[in-house]
Amino acid sequence: MRQPQGDEGFTLLELLIATILGGFLLAAVGGALAYTGKARARIDRAEADFHDIDAAKQMISRILANAQPVLNGPAYADRTVDFEGSADEVRFIGRLPDAVADDQIARQELSLEGSEPSRSLWLSWSLALPPARTDAVQPLYRMKIVDKVRSLQFTFFGRDQPQHTPAWRDSWIGLSTLPLLVRIEFAPDNPGKVPPTVFFVSPVVSATPGCRFNPENVACRRVQ
Repeated sequence: MRQPQGDEGFTLLELLIATILGGFLLAAVGGALAYTGKARARIDRAEADFHDIDAAKQMISRILANAQPVLNGPAYADRTVDFEGSADEVRFIGRLPDAVADDQIARQELSLEGSEPSRSLWLSWSLALPPARTDAVQPLYRMKIVDKVRSLQFTFFGRDQPQHTPAWRDSWIGLSTLPLLVRIEFAPDNPGKVPPTVFFVSPVVSATPGCRFNPENVACRRVQ
C-alpha cells in the first residue's frame, strides 16, 4: 500500500535551501549585533572623551583662578607681577589645587608636551618662590592633566597700564597686574567627535598691587 504523498518528509533540495536561508539569517543577525557593539563602543569612547575634557576644564579653571598678584621680587622699583602667559603656556604663582596639595603656594606652569598632532597637558610646580630663586635648586613636580590634546590656546584680557582700556592680548608678560580674564580654547585629538571647548577663567585677585613682596606669607605688603 502506498504512503500518502504529504508524509514523505523533506527532500534534499528543501534541506539545502533551509540551510542556506538559515545561514543568511545568522549572518544578518551577527552583522547587526557586531554593528550595535561597535556603535556602543564608539558612544562609550565619546562619553569617556567628554568626561576627560570636562575634568581637564575644571582642573585648568581651578588652577588659573588661584593665581596671585605676587611681585617678581623684593625691589620696590620692580612692580611687575610674577605672571607670564603666552599662546600655549602660562606660568604664575598661586595656590595649588586640592588634588595636588593642601593649601600650598607654589610656582606653577601649564603647558603642552609631546609631538603633534596628539600631545599631553601637564601641570608642573615647584617651591622656588621669588626670595628663593638664588638658593638651592628646588625639586620640580609634575602631573599629567589630560592626554590626546590637539591644541591649547590662551588669550588674556586686561589693562597693560592702569590708565588704559582693557583689551585682549596674545601674551601677558612683564605687567603690573593679573589679567582680568583668561580665555582657553581646548581642542582634543578627535575633531570629528568632540568639538573644541572654549571657556573663561578670572583670577581671584586682579587689582594692580601697589606693594612690596612679603616673603613671610608669599604675598604683597601694601605700600601706603
